[in-house]
Amino acid sequence: MNLILDPPTKYVSDSKPEEDPFNLIACNPSLVKLSIIRLKGYFQDPFWDAVSKLQSLTTLHLQFVNIVPNDTFWTVCRNLETLHLVGTVFLGDHIVIPDQSFPRMRSLSISNVDNLDMMKQVKFLRQCGNMEELTWRGRCSFQALQEFTQDLVQGAWPKLESFDPGFNIPHPLLAQIFGGMRRITKLFLTRTTIKPSTFQYLRPHLDSLVVLDHRGSTGPSSDMLREIMCSCPNLEELRSGSIIANDVLQDEPWVCTNLKIIQVCFLFDKSRSNADTHRTIFKRISGLTQLERLQVGGWSSGPNIPFQESLDLRLESGLGELANLKHIKCLDFFHTVQMFGEEDVRWIISNWRKLEETLGCVHPNPKERDILVSLFKERGIKAV
Repeated sequence: MNLILDPPTKYVSDSKPEEDPFNLIACNPSLVKLSIIRLKGYFQDPFWDAVSKLQSLTTLHLQFVNIVPNDTFWTVCRNLETLHLVGTVFLGDHIVIPDQSFPRMRSLSISNVDNLDMMKQVKFLRQCGNMEELTWRGRCSFQALQEFTQDLVQGAWPKLESFDPGFNIPHPLLAQIFGGMRRITKLFLTRTTIKPSTFQYLRPHLDSLVVLDHRGSTGPSSDMLREIMCSCPNLEELRSGSIIANDVLQDEPWVCTNLKIIQVCFLFDKSRSNADTHRTIFKRISGLTQLERLQVGGWSSGPNIPFQESLDLRLESGLGELANLKHIKCLDFFHTVQMFGEEDVRWIISNWRKLEETLGCVHPNPKERDILVSLFKERGIKAV
């Protein structure tokens, strides 16, 4: 059972008796998941004593709350498999991480936790030796990151396979992290650039990658992205940046046929004809038969930049190659210049029966756009 406590403006004195967290917890002794969001005033010794009595509790999510991390709080954590601390404030002048292990902890998220410095966070991480998933965000000091990396290389977390750091990692440390992880299935590098010298340490993990998210930073080069798409048979989610279209299309086939989400902006040379390249890309995408979300949006370039953004999503450019993609739920082409016609929209509606929304401008002319958007909305498809 999952209990979510999220009345943003309520305090204890304002709550009805049946809404008091103590009563809610007492009435649900078999709770497995407990989420506490934006509540105030409940999180001292008596509260953690009540939570500690939940024998089945495996997941605790604390978001934008103030807590007093007493001994009972850490006892609660000792029995958890999943702990998410998001925007949490630790109250107290001298926060102490107890010298104990947290053997059941599998998934840990520490995001912008106040009054718990990074070195103490590293100490806590050390005590979660069976950790499999780590999301770690905040102002990370180089010393803390260096010690974390050294611990990882020395085998502190042999089961860690999902890593989501919300800060930039220097290339030498990133290479050591890749080399120190025995297996990587999920990798989120939204603040860190992968250079060719670092990419070689990621290569041994390409066969096991399921999720690769590289938005928000300089993405991998065209050569790296081509290698990823040709070497990751288990990849289900790929989020990257802008890629020069011709660089990605070489003779090697894309083996990532399990992809459900792809976010790549293909860039085309304005000085040459791109008709064949468009159709070839559509043919490659047509092999991704499990695809649910197709995102080809990019950024708006000025007239002096020698590339045009992303795919031309029209039948005359090869859109018809995607008729076998029967699971598409979202088509995203934000920040691209599209010139849809009625025949293109009707084709999309007829062939992609699971489509729920389109994101982007379907036509620069307002009158044409209104007509096309109305066609989508008639079928219950959200068009933005």
